[in-house]
Amino acid sequence: MAQRDAEVSQLREALQIAQADHATVVRHCEEVRAELLGAVEQQQQESDKVLRQKEKEIDSLKEALAVLQKETDKSSKKIEKKLTDNVAHVEKLKDQLKEVVQEKVSLTNST
Repeated sequence: MAQRDAEVSQLREALQIAQADHATVVRHCEEVRAELLGAVEQQQQESDKVLRQKEKEIDSLKEALAVLQKETDKSSKKIEKKLTDNVAHVEKLKDQLKEVVQEKVSLTNST
């Protein structure tokens, strides 16, 4: 019986040591988990910050593009107007040339 009590006592001590070791391992795992969660949260915050910066950059670039498109449209309209005016002027000069040629032919025929 004494031997059995000694074995039970040894088993209880071993159980207490195992429980203490288990508690230590659990605490360590919880610490590691907390560190990892902190790192993940920090990384998420940094990612969110970078995302907001990139969204601002995109908005700025969109605004700049819109301004450039407006300027290009204005330039295109000016060029188109000049081209139309030049075509009209060339047509007018052609008509004048025809009139001059006809007058010359008329003058040549009448003399």
